[in-house]
Parts: sequence; C-alpha cells; structure tokens
Amino acid sequence: MRACLAFIIPLFLLQGCQTSRAVSFQYHDATYGGETYKLSDKTSVLFLVDGLSSEILKTSLRNENAPAIADAFSLTKSARFSYGRAAFPSLTFPNITSILTGQSIDQHPVLGNRILIDDKIVNFENVTNWQTLARLLQRKTMFYKLAQDSQSSVSYSYAFTGGATAFQWTSPESAISYLEDDYASIDAQTLSSLQNLLTETAPSRWPRFIFVHLIGVDATAHAYGPKDERVQTYLHALDQRLRPIFQILNYPGGAQTVSNRQVNYALTADHGFRSTHAHAPLSEIVARMNRKIRVIEDNRVAPVYIDKPISDQERIDLAHALLDVPHVQWAALKRENGIDLLRKNGDHARITFAQTAPACQPGERAARFEWLERKGEASWPALKQQDRNVAAVEFTCLSDFDLATSSDDDSYIVPALADYFAHPRAPDLIFIPEDGADFAEGYAGNHGGLTREEMLVPVLTKDVDIIRGVHPTSDLLRTMGVDGL
Repeated sequence: MRACLAFIIPLFLLQGCQTSRAVSFQYHDATYGGETYKLSDKTSVLFLVDGLSSEILKTSLRNENAPAIADAFSLTKSARFSYGRAAFPSLTFPNITSILTGQSIDQHPVLGNRILIDDKIVNFENVTNWQTLARLLQRKTMFYKLAQDSQSSVSYSYAFTGGATAFQWTSPESAISYLEDDYASIDAQTLSSLQNLLTETAPSRWPRFIFVHLIGVDATAHAYGPKDERVQTYLHALDQRLRPIFQILNYPGGAQTVSNRQVNYALTADHGFRSTHAHAPLSEIVARMNRKIRVIEDNRVAPVYIDKPISDQERIDLAHALLDVPHVQWAALKRENGIDLLRKNGDHARITFAQTAPACQPGERAARFEWLERKGEASWPALKQQDRNVAAVEFTCLSDFDLATSSDDDSYIVPALADYFAHPRAPDLIFIPEDGADFAEGYAGNHGGLTREEMLVPVLTKDVDIIRGVHPTSDLLRTMGVDGL
C-alpha cells in the first residue's frame, strides 16, 4: 500500500472533508426510515492489519506488547494461533481482493499490485488507478453480494469501497498524515470512526458486515524492516486503540445490557514480510536482451510475459539464463500440464496436475510434487522430503497440501502456485529473488514472494468455528458465516 500514498492529494481535493462521524451519518442516512435494507441479528467484523506477519505477532505476544489483542482472542505468550495462507503473490491488492470476493486468485482479475490491462501496466499502488480497481471488482465483492440480498455493510478501506452501504473516504487531514508518514493518525481516525458507528447505532441496526483495513504496521515495516523495534511500538499503540472496539463488540449495548445480537469477529493480514537489503536488477538485464519480453517487477516477485508462444523447453532455457541475474533465486514457469520450479543452484522441481482428480471437493484439482534434480539442501524443507520417483508420487487434493503445512512443512507452496498459474492472464514465468532482496529499491522490508514469513499470516477469531491447520484466507468470510458466499 505504501507506494500509493504520494498520490493522495488529488483524491481528497475532489472529496472534501470527513469527520470521524461521517461514516456513521452516511450509514444512518442509508438504512433508517426505509425498506432498502433488512435487519439482521448478526454482525461480522473483519480487522485486516496490513503487513502483520506471524513473526511480528509472535514477538509481540511473547513480550506482552499487544494485551488487547491477546485478551480478545484468548492468546497466551506461547503465541499459538491459527494460520491463513495468503494468495500468491503475497501483495496487498490481490490478497484483499481474494478475501473480499471469497475467491482464489485464479478466479478474480487482480493478479498483483501491478497487472497488465490492454498491454499496459496498471499499478494499484497509485491511487489514481483505484477507479480501474473499482470497475474490475464491480458486483464481485462481499459488499455487492450483501447489497443484492438487501443486507448492509460498511467498508473502512480507502481502496475497497464499491457496493458498501457506507464507507470511509479520504479527508484533507488523512492526506496530510499520509504525506507526513503519520500512519498512526490514519489508523486512529479509522478506529475512532468505527467506534462512533458502533456506539451511535443501536446494536439491532448494526451492519451485517464491517471491514476494517489498518495500514500502519505495513508502512512501518516497509520503512524500517519487520524486525525493527518501531514496528512493535506501532503495534502496541494500535492494540490500545483496538481495546475499546473489542469491548463494544463483546458487549453490544453495554456490559450491563443483555443483547440478542450475534457478533463474531476476526483479525488477519493480507501478507507478511521479509527484511530486504539488496536489489535484483532483473528488468535492467532483460532490457538489454534482443527480444520482446515484458517484466513487471512487483516488490518481491517479477512476472514475465513473452510476446509470442514458446515451448516448455524454451521457457526453461530462458529461466536458466535469467537466474544468473544477481540476487535472483527462483523461477517458476507454466508447462502444458503443470509447473516447473528452477533454482539458481540447479535444483529442478515439478508440480504435475492430475487429468482426473481423485476424491477431492467439487471443482478442486489434484497435483503431485517431485524433485527432478537436487543440488542442495537449503530449499523449502517440506518439499525436499518428496519422492523423486515420478511414478511413486501420488496425486493429492490441493486443499490437503495446505492442511499438511506445519512448522517444518512448506506444502502451501503447491496450491499457491497452482492457483496463480491457473489464472487466464498468468505470465509465462515468474522470478523470485533471494530472501534478503527485492525488485524494488529503498525498502528495509518487503513482500510478494513465497517464503513462510510472507505467505503464512495469523488468523485470530472470536466466536468463529475454525478447524486447526492452514487455510486460504479467501475462505475466511465463508468460515465466519457471512451471508452471500
């Protein structure tokens, strides 16, 4: 999200001033005195803390730095919580889209923070492209689905507002805070507005769904790195602002009031983080090649589009050539019936898709993973345990790869790549830099790649039945029982 901030001024000049009560007024105007929205006895709230990696949260819990979050979700210092698998690439816009549509990345149009539209790169980190984002997501998000069923919703997100009954828009004050890197003020205004909505609205009229996007952890981790103490300082301040919100949600109408309101809520992230200190100059090298290749450098992932169809072997040859670029570590490429993964040191792995899926869920695919060539051991730990004999490896439902993921198992990589390359506009190849590098410059922390730190995010829930294991975050609203999915 951080790269969009410099473009905020044109937006607020068009939209004017907003107070912390504006969303409450807007919601009341839309829902009171008419039959447009039917009342529901349920409210679900999703807090999305942008960039809150599992490691950042674990550190905070161990140090008792986030007591309100710990209390709200019954967490201890041992930092045990459920995980969600972010969509790959582990970037803000594809992941929030997946969460709000309830769809894996192959089923919606937002393939990255930067995507090709009519052969032009559209960067959603630039606020001037949010109208394009809104058009792409029209009638696709939960806000639209609830509205179609005459149910209300509120969006506290600057970029994802379409279809919501009421939403937060950019004010002059928030624009100035963006430009001054005062993200605490932005998140404080969001939470103040949410608190006003909940206290000024009778619980019986609360929205069916509320989405709350908090941006400061992401911005701080980009600026200083995810392990910097300033990230923990920011999270502690955010935690204190969340405390009264949790209190209101736990006791609709007040602690002394008996309420029949059914309220559940969850807190998660769109991606995690890696510390970054080096730049991988992929686009500079490709620009010197005598062929038409489009590289979209998107933080810690670089999709590559080739102007004309080429064979599987030609893709492999090109991947090997570009793996010589400094700080580039991995390549993945589409094959006729699967995906090949290549590593700079000569490792070669393959994901093959079954022609006929075994006993999987309707519409679900099955795959098998094997190493065709192994040069080293410093690779994804779980995947190195797979049998190298193609005939001996059984096909497995993609959801089972997620459930197999544990502290020493990186099986989530298989369904993440499978979803990504199933997209109708998926690139011919992707490149991922080594763990301490990215394709951008100037960030102390970044994300977008396939590492555990970037892909596995915390999923904290209150009054939500969730099965232990790793689940795609695109399933979260469905798990919360939000109508429309």
